[in-house]
Amino acid sequence: MEILAVLTRKNSRIACSKFLIPSILIAMFAFGCFYPNHPDQRFQLFESFGEFGSGNAQFNSPMGIALRKISDSIGIRTYIADYANNRISVWGWENGRKFIESIGDSGNGLGQFNRPKDLTLTQTVLGIGPFVPRDNMYIYVADSKNHRIQKLDLMGVPVLAWGSFGNGPGQFDTPSGIDIDFEGNIYVVDSGNHRIQVFDSMGNFLRTWGKFGNSEGEFQNPIDVAVGFKLREPTTFDFVAVSDNGNNRVQVFDRFGQLKRIYNNIPAVLGIDVVYITTTSTRQILAISGSSKLLYLLSDDVSRVSTEHISETMNPYDVAGYKITDVASHKVFVYGWSPED
Repeated sequence: MEILAVLTRKNSRIACSKFLIPSILIAMFAFGCFYPNHPDQRFQLFESFGEFGSGNAQFNSPMGIALRKISDSIGIRTYIADYANNRISVWGWENGRKFIESIGDSGNGLGQFNRPKDLTLTQTVLGIGPFVPRDNMYIYVADSKNHRIQKLDLMGVPVLAWGSFGNGPGQFDTPSGIDIDFEGNIYVVDSGNHRIQVFDSMGNFLRTWGKFGNSEGEFQNPIDVAVGFKLREPTTFDFVAVSDNGNNRVQVFDRFGQLKRIYNNIPAVLGIDVVYITTTSTRQILAISGSSKLLYLLSDDVSRVSTEHISETMNPYDVAGYKITDVASHKVFVYGWSPED
């Protein structure tokens, strides 16, 4: 086991290219595709979208965020858990950024939500995995105050839901994070029970790990989860990263809950994601530090751990492809790298 200490300084899966010619920057922002840490580039804010409210194109405490590739010509759909509006907000970038639709409303029936915190989609997987037909794709939502997971099709039609309040297998206390692997297994952060639970795509319980504490493999108020795959083998499972908020760290496990490494000293870590950079055959775990307004870039190689400032945000929460939700300003901020002036 490897213990990593981070002393300085996000359900999307994106393979990025190195060319950042100014004329194509906007297209790359839309795809959430950037080449980090290149010596001739700088990290910066490109745009933000959304405002406070309950109407179309408005948010009330946006939290979880996930991306889905539609096609090379249309680009990316961005799905956002609009927490206090009890819905999923969908945005697109074809012919310019625009609001597409909202899914769900307030309640405890199928297709309704009570404080949805996070969501993920069947792996598409944006350039590094096999193509998944639309009819075989689903949205999975951590419906936190209904203490359940909901599965919907891409039209927002509910397929099934599972879970209830409790601490037994398949029960939840405020599920806050969710991700999926290529086999369709669902990894859920059962935050109030301080554990990870794993299910198949039909909601059947598979396994769990973790308990309250600050020792290795234990959690205090875990927030988010991100599944990683092996470089050059995008359908081969590699790790499960968990943001361990109360212990100010990210813990990395294999699929069965065996600890692989720990990144320490990440203050109030919240949302996490994994990005892949094809030009350098590397990957990074992105981790939001809400209290310090920093984006941590956690490499497999401890010497390449770094941070980037996201000072334009007020209370950043989750990240997907360098798109960052902000629960206080009720916006989504789009960051990335551009050539130095």
